[in-house]
Amino acid sequence: MTSLGASDMDLDSSASLFELLDGESLSLILGLLSPKECCVLACVCSALREFVSGHQMWPKLLLERYGQEEVIAPSSCPTDPSETLLSFKEAFIAWEIRFGGYDAFFARGWSCWSTLEAWTRTHFEPVYQSLAGGASEEQLDEAEQSLGVTFPRAMRMMYRVHDGQDLSFDRAANQIDASMFHGLFGGYCFYNHLVCVRLLPLKVIVDITSLLRQHESTRHLTSNAKVVIAACKSLRKLFVLDTANGNVYAACMNRKLLQASPSSCENGDGLLGWMEAYAANLAAGKYSVERLIEEEDLEEDFSRAIALYPRRGQGTSVAITKGIKVEAGVLLIPERSNPPEMFFSYSIRFSLLPVDEQRAADESAEPLTSTQLLARHWVITDGDNSTDEVRGEAVVGEYPLLTPGQEPFVYQSCTSMAAEPGRMEGDFTFVTGTIAEPTGGTIKALCAPFALAVPEAVF
Repeated sequence: MTSLGASDMDLDSSASLFELLDGESLSLILGLLSPKECCVLACVCSALREFVSGHQMWPKLLLERYGQEEVIAPSSCPTDPSETLLSFKEAFIAWEIRFGGYDAFFARGWSCWSTLEAWTRTHFEPVYQSLAGGASEEQLDEAEQSLGVTFPRAMRMMYRVHDGQDLSFDRAANQIDASMFHGLFGGYCFYNHLVCVRLLPLKVIVDITSLLRQHESTRHLTSNAKVVIAACKSLRKLFVLDTANGNVYAACMNRKLLQASPSSCENGDGLLGWMEAYAANLAAGKYSVERLIEEEDLEEDFSRAIALYPRRGQGTSVAITKGIKVEAGVLLIPERSNPPEMFFSYSIRFSLLPVDEQRAADESAEPLTSTQLLARHWVITDGDNSTDEVRGEAVVGEYPLLTPGQEPFVYQSCTSMAAEPGRMEGDFTFVTGTIAEPTGGTIKALCAPFALAVPEAVF
């Protein structure tokens, strides 16, 4: 080993101590330092700066902490990376400045937003386009100061990626346009009850929360460090974030709140867990994009939205009777619920299978070429096993006529339940041919049971 004398340590010498070390020794030293300390070390001399900047530690750190394999800078959209940088060190520093300190919340939040972006970009571009750029730490601090609260770290992480949604009706007072239906958290319509919920940007969070604090009838929604985090245009339906415990709650009737975030949420990650559950539903195909209002005088795309009536999984059922397919999907309506009494809305789809599918299901039966609904029959059982039966003609005043392979006839209705969980099932009487000109007997098309229960996460 070479010993270093006083002359070797002369500060006037062009060679520094670090320049006398080999690459392996320097790598060992860097391995003992934090990324920040490595950056400070790189300022000692040009040789060390060159060595640190090109070291293999940066690709590893970028991958381990931020899941990035390439030299790219963070952008507002996980699925749309920003400009390319010059080195892994520069890329790591850019990610560290943007998301350093969020630890495990980063990986979960980034993954959640990636799922939401990928789904909306593929299935409903207007929602994807509405996602605003990420909020800065200064903007988050300013919102906290305006509201007198401290946002949970998980919430800050989510808003560092996207500061809610930027929708045209939020930018112009009293404006009514299609953007009302572009809420990230979807909506529904039954009778005259229409909602579509968006993720609020910080400015709107401050404005709506401050407004509700001014009125006695709504003050309970924002008391004890609560802020409004998501809402429809009319505020008929809204969700609040309790900044003290991190959970998300849905506003119900009579000043009651229902926890909307999963019960498994902990450490203040309620908003993140809630959005993860929603992203999982989208990825699983639970929701589709449909018109919420079927009005002939409206443009076809005007009321298109993410429809929250489930198409598969929990809260759905499917039954086929002699070629007549009946699909059901039910969801909780928190804004019409008064816990423990819960209010539900359900969507029913009728369709007649194509002739070839009818023959494949039953070769001995003559396929139906037309059939018309005549009557309905429901059996509703609550959590106390009390049963109520409902019989009547038509559905929402209509007698739909079905033909093979045509678009389904869809209708929505509602029911309430004093004690949940319960269930709902029934049958629909169809006439072979038409009611005016029957060509055969009647058919009781079954609606398979579907559960009436509060889901693990409420949307």
